[in-house]
Amino acid sequence: MTVGASPSSVRTTPSRNDQRLLQSGATITSRRDLPPFKSVLTSLGELAVLVNENLRTRFAAVLLERDGPKRAAIFVAADVDLEQDRAYRNCWQNVVRALAAREIETGPAALRLDPELLSSIVEEAAVGDVNLQADEELHANLKRFESIVAYAVANRASDIHVRVVDRGRSQVLYRIDGDLQEPSEERFAYKNRGHFGRRELELTIAAAFNRYAKGEDASHGRFNARDDMQHALLECEVGGRKIRLRYNSVQRQYGFKAALRLLLDDQRRETFADLGFSAMQERALRDALAVKFGLILVCGPVGAGKSRTIKAMLEALPDLKQQAVYTIEDPVEYDVEGVDPIPVRRETVTRDPRAEDAFAAVRRNIVRMDLDSVSIGEIRDPESGLTARTLVDIGRRVFATLHERTVLGAFARLTGPDVRLDRHAITRPNFINLVVAQRLLPLLCTHCAQPAVDLAQNDPALREKLKAFQEATQLSAQPLRARRLGGCALCNGTGVHGRTAVAEILEPDPRVMRLLREGQDYEAIDHLRSTRSTDFGHQDTTGKTIFEHGIYKVYLGLVDLRDLEREIDTFKRYRAAMVSAASGGSQC
Repeated sequence: MTVGASPSSVRTTPSRNDQRLLQSGATITSRRDLPPFKSVLTSLGELAVLVNENLRTRFAAVLLERDGPKRAAIFVAADVDLEQDRAYRNCWQNVVRALAAREIETGPAALRLDPELLSSIVEEAAVGDVNLQADEELHANLKRFESIVAYAVANRASDIHVRVVDRGRSQVLYRIDGDLQEPSEERFAYKNRGHFGRRELELTIAAAFNRYAKGEDASHGRFNARDDMQHALLECEVGGRKIRLRYNSVQRQYGFKAALRLLLDDQRRETFADLGFSAMQERALRDALAVKFGLILVCGPVGAGKSRTIKAMLEALPDLKQQAVYTIEDPVEYDVEGVDPIPVRRETVTRDPRAEDAFAAVRRNIVRMDLDSVSIGEIRDPESGLTARTLVDIGRRVFATLHERTVLGAFARLTGPDVRLDRHAITRPNFINLVVAQRLLPLLCTHCAQPAVDLAQNDPALREKLKAFQEATQLSAQPLRARRLGGCALCNGTGVHGRTAVAEILEPDPRVMRLLREGQDYEAIDHLRSTRSTDFGHQDTTGKTIFEHGIYKVYLGLVDLRDLEREIDTFKRYRAAMVSAASGGSQC
């Protein structure tokens, strides 16, 4: 076809000679035998609707990789009957005309492909290639993505979840104050509570991935909704503000599911009290920061606020301006003035087993950097464990996070099969500086929370929980407050607004470390709990667990006791453990 020819002046139906060539041509069964191509044109915008649904995976026009005028090739499944299939002839004619209108040449004949090969090419490209979207279509998709992110920022969301619901629908959800929520119909730009057509939202995420993913931090060069796993660091601007998002996706039955963690360049300096730590806990944290060596470990599950606590610790270092302080992160989550971040991408997809682990390379080089302190991110495998040990052994102060629920459980985790550190090494004097275990609990909305005893009059389940609270703590239920059903406008109908940390802290003492070294973990738990000397309504958190710190915040009317039970433990189980410990057993 001649570039620039009008659709009416070109041959848009294959001749009998072309058909003979196609029928006699060999079937291509391998991608290696295909000409290099950039994209599947018939998976995009207006061209996609020209392909009959029955031919969707049996016919394709692709844009070839070549210099000079744009040129397309036609792929057709080898089992298509070119003599008899009128739908195929109409499809060819319509696509060739549309390509001519876009000044894209096509060859006189098509390439015959194994049906399974062609189907896989079309399926992979169905939403993954946005390179040739019309400018207005690409712009609309990017604007939609930015609106989705803008809602997250405006409503204090920590994560955005994007999921394909079924073959025709998809949905956006936001994690706000610990819960996944639909966006408010009144506040959300699209007034649809986050419900979109499947293709509409897939193309939106594809456009964002391809435009905003930083190449060195992306697992794939382009978005592919049908890949098992993809990850990337996206950087965009929303309302004049730079926004970074950590993107991870997996494949589900009906399509992909993506989670995007917001990494805001927040320059606010949060104090330990702002985060929710008690005065006693803050004292322990500052004492640990005054020591220039040893491991400071912050434990908790995903979403427990560990990174924010590490950030607050770095900002609170008494000698920060006089020290060389680094962070090793995947990706860098917060910028702290005076701290040098080192981004390290740790692979989550299959890679060359012969390649050196990026963490190992950084560990080998960081010890030569004349450092004073370093935050190494999560300890999750032998390599990161060895990094922590090496840095502590050379006398440095090391900050790290760990996915573990309790301070004493951290020792079993570090010495277990995932990390494989030596128990004697990590329990020797001066190796562990401090261990913190924490969670985040929703804060009750100050505008609409109500006395729990009043709400319990018409709520038998809440009444039962108040009884369990009193039996477990020996405290009055009168000060307790609870969520009002339906909340108010200030809390977007949830009854909560913001979150607060509850924590337990281990300042290593010789007896605890000796018991842990000897494998007497339960005895170490008993010893640590024996240091508690105040009741649950007292602000002194010495010897108290995360749950018991949470009890204090429930007693102050800051947290709904049902949220404490949901996030950490039930009062019935807690009371049973206390009874067991009093009768000679050990708390777990």
